[in-house]
Amino acid sequence: PVFDACGMAGGVATEAFNAGAYNTTKFAKQGDLGSKVLPKRPSGVVWRKGSVVSASWQNTAEHGGGYQYRLCPASEALTEDCFQKTPLEFATPDTHGVIFSDSAKNRMIDARVVPNNVT
Repeated sequence: PVFDACGMAGGVATEAFNAGAYNTTKFAKQGDLGSKVLPKRPSGVVWRKGSVVSASWQNTAEHGGGYQYRLCPASEALTEDCFQKTPLEFATPDTHGVIFSDSAKNRMIDARVVPNNVT
């Protein structure tokens, strides 16, 4: 389930065995919703329709699955519905780079774009 469009610290409301845990910081504590506690951090970045940009994400759990980048206009409430309306397409979905802390292990892998109608 999606608890908050901007994430939940630790991924669950209360820390539990074999589940996410969040180390309390001045920004948030376990279970805090990102849309409620994180300060706005204007970056000055302007996204232009049709432009191609580089993006990255980090997977540390090895649970499999996929990912999708989405935007929500700053003029709208940050809700999952808002982000669902604006998914971004991959510009070059033929390969993805896998980056390790030991750069000798870095490699490119074949990418797969799964159609929306696959269940």
